[in-house]
Amino acid sequence: VRSGYGPWFPKEMGISAEARDLSGSLLDSDPAKRPSCTEALAHPWFNQTSAISSLQLKSFKRFKAHHKSKKDKSRFFEACVLFSYATASHMTEAQNESLRKSFEEMDTDGDGQISWGEFLAGMKQHTSIQDEAELREMFDQLDTDKSGALGIDEMAIAMEEQMLLSRKERLLKIFEKLDENGDRLLSREELRKGLTKIPGFQIDVEEIMEEADDDGNGFIDWNEFIDVMSPKMAPSGVLSTSG
Repeated sequence: VRSGYGPWFPKEMGISAEARDLSGSLLDSDPAKRPSCTEALAHPWFNQTSAISSLQLKSFKRFKAHHKSKKDKSRFFEACVLFSYATASHMTEAQNESLRKSFEEMDTDGDGQISWGEFLAGMKQHTSIQDEAELREMFDQLDTDKSGALGIDEMAIAMEEQMLLSRKERLLKIFEKLDENGDRLLSREELRKGLTKIPGFQIDVEEIMEEADDDGNGFIDWNEFIDVMSPKMAPSGVLSTSG
């Protein structure tokens, strides 16, 4: 290593905070924390003039499609996304700041909420989506508490869902957080204890077991967990990376 250099940027180098954040995240040794290609290309360093980042737009689209297509909404899926957001959010400081700026850009009256009218105007101005029916559907899905307005947490949860499902290692981290005794099986007690950490979320452990415990042994294993969270994602090979 050259004198004065190392795993940092020398103070005398004119490197922006955005560039530092991007470089640092790309070099993170933990795959769960390292950004995917989509996340890297949506970083504020690449999108400094965009009011709504490509990651935000992709997250909103995916959230709309996912929650529309599920005839029977999965409470376990919803609980795990909220658990991830509450205990181990995968959004970086730069992504949180980018979302805050996007929120403030759309919240034209500054009341801390985005109304349907503000959402429609902001999305039409800053994205390629111009179809009002499509945007209405997106707004209604993002409005998870059905208040008729969006809070920044509702938009952040949509992003958390996108980021959680983009890397198997992130799903593994959530599984391991719930699996307190490390036996790679989620028991009723572990689910009850872990999911009560979600503020304001009412959980029925028996409902979750009925939904996810395919073999009926009273536990949710890694394969069953993945089958609920991301059925198209092959479960094999990840658990061997830990423990």
